[in-house]
Amino acid sequence: MYDKELMMAVLTASTALAGLTGVVIGQIVQSGLVNRMKFWLRIPLIFSFLLAILAVTYAIAWFTSPSDLDKVVSLLLFAGQLVLFSAVSATFWLSG
Repeated sequence: MYDKELMMAVLTASTALAGLTGVVIGQIVQSGLVNRMKFWLRIPLIFSFLLAILAVTYAIAWFTSPSDLDKVVSLLLFAGQLVLFSAVSATFWLSG
């Protein structure tokens, strides 16, 4: 019923979360953590960027020709991005 609003929310939130991911990567790089831990925290955040790009791509694809597959894939990619970002961010701030 509110599919357009849902896809606009995914576009907006996924893009904003990608920006926050960049901020967290910057904080990890400047932190006093050992290099090995910095590496293992940055890798999932880079995957979060990739999930953001794919989520936005599928949301735009849904706008050009609405299909249920594009909508579901976009939502699942955004959910994965959110979970991955939250887990790594919590790990970073709890380890500091």
